[in-house]
Amino acid sequence: MSNSVIQRELTALVQEKNYFHFLRHQRILITGATGLIGSMFIKLLILANETHDLDLKVIGHVRSHEKAKNILG
Repeated sequence: MSNSVIQRELTALVQEKNYFHFLRHQRILITGATGLIGSMFIKLLILANETHDLDLKVIGHVRSHEKAKNILG
């Protein structure tokens, strides 16, 4: 799946409804942040935070900082 398709789907999910209101002012630790599920979850949370101004802190635990830079930017 291309990045544009993933970005479009994540954006649609975040904008459809505010499923994320209960995360306002929370801190979330994601382990396996460079894996498929972890990286998608982090991207989703960051987008929700930006869209809904949640003041959410997302912390990703990784084994390789270089891999994290490549995957998460």
